[in-house]
Amino acid sequence: MMDKSIIEGEYNYEYYPPPPNSFPNKIIKRYGKSMNDVFTIKENFFIENEKLLLNAKQFTDIYRKQEKREICKICCEKIPSNTTLFVNHGTKFILCKKCGHLNGEYNDGDEYSHALYETGLYGGDYREPTKEQFTRRLDAIYIPKARFLVDMLRQIEPNYTSYQYLDIGAGAGYMVGAINRLGLAVKGIELDNNQVEYANRMLDKPMLEQKNLLQVTECIKITNSQVLTFINVLEHITNLRDTFDAIKENTSIKYVFFCVPKLGFTCALESIFSEVYPRHIGGGGGHTHLFTNESLNWIYQNWGFSSAAEWHFGTDIMDLYRMITVMLGKNNASDEFINMVSKMFQEQTDAIQLILDKTGFASDAHVLMKVH
Repeated sequence: MMDKSIIEGEYNYEYYPPPPNSFPNKIIKRYGKSMNDVFTIKENFFIENEKLLLNAKQFTDIYRKQEKREICKICCEKIPSNTTLFVNHGTKFILCKKCGHLNGEYNDGDEYSHALYETGLYGGDYREPTKEQFTRRLDAIYIPKARFLVDMLRQIEPNYTSYQYLDIGAGAGYMVGAINRLGLAVKGIELDNNQVEYANRMLDKPMLEQKNLLQVTECIKITNSQVLTFINVLEHITNLRDTFDAIKENTSIKYVFFCVPKLGFTCALESIFSEVYPRHIGGGGGHTHLFTNESLNWIYQNWGFSSAAEWHFGTDIMDLYRMITVMLGKNNASDEFINMVSKMFQEQTDAIQLILDKTGFASDAHVLMKVH
């Protein structure tokens, strides 16, 4: 994987110029995505700050009752107790010196995961009240992900249309719905039965199945699917090394497509703006650790995987926009001034974010990973 050359460029998910014929020997890196279709969906982050901030504090309280993390989530290196990279809403985060992964100071054990994901405490934020709103979120956020996956696979796997796709941690069914929309055979598994019932109702057919924490790894070991997808899921898995072992053990699995949160600019913002809902790390997003370019490369090398294609785009500048306007409101700025600031951000967010995406310090990464 390290010997591959890299083809870089901006990515327009509405138009797909085919990569060069040498694609199988290259790592494709794409950057950027328009935020225009996401602004209205994320509007509640702006107007419900106090409610969301309170919920985040509840998640943080649960997390801080867990045992202290002694070893790195990825490489199992001992974490030095006297090293802190930054503090987010009272929780310390430490950078592993061996693999470069960012670890929270507490473990994300089964108790924490059960409280957040199996009781419905966390998943309700992603369920829309109407089918129209469900479809709008699917179109704006998940269709671009599914199209990128298909666009990359069509260059290297002529038979990708005959593959079986399995979405792990399928949540409210958005990614399953997006892949199905593109004509591929897909199913999903999810911990929260309320999410499963909601997704199957919105998708008009039983495409998701409920599994508990212990069953998920077993499903990965025995699935006949050639492509697994983990959309904002790997960071929530308590036994992450077991998951990678299961993927490696199952020779049916050819590719894994995942989206993960990364150590990036938003971490600095959330450390500064303590009165604004922290959606990225800690209590808000339920993220107790974050990936880095270094820790992703460590995963590839340790398990014998390789990166085939990457799409880097974050929402850091939207986070900055939200934090500034929320704090302006708290400090009694006029609506006229807040609107002036909002207009500037809404016109320039994509351009500013694209610059940040290309630095590798953006909040999220999508990766098509080759397994076998």
